Amino acid sequence: MPRAEISGFDRTQIVALFQAGFSNHRIALDLGIPRSSVIRTIQRFQETFSVENRPPRSGRPRVTEDTENRYIALFARGIDFQQVQLSDRIFNIPFEELFPLLPSEEDCEWQICALEDL
Repeated sequence: MPRAEISGFDRTQIVALFQAGFSNHRIALDLGIPRSSVIRTIQRFQETFSVENRPPRSGRPRVTEDTENRYIALFARGIDFQQVQLSDRIFNIPFEELFPLLPSEEDCEWQICALEDL
């Protein structure tokens, strides 16, 4: 069950009493707030220097990274991840590095002529 939200006034009182030297236990007793809430409020104040509520998150935090999501999608489709890595390497080669690997014009003409003869 979710905790009841502590009012801004109570959070300000918690911080003021803590800075005045009161113990967490004493603050909790005086204000009628659970000690864990007092501790959490003080920790949040020490981290952010604010007693304001944090903005709500828009949904559950992601557990996997984008690369892991891609691997999961490929695995679900039955595609071998090593094949994808190889194709990524091939398609990410700059044109200047590929140019020496391309056939010469004479080779291309010969292939075109050979295809026309068929």
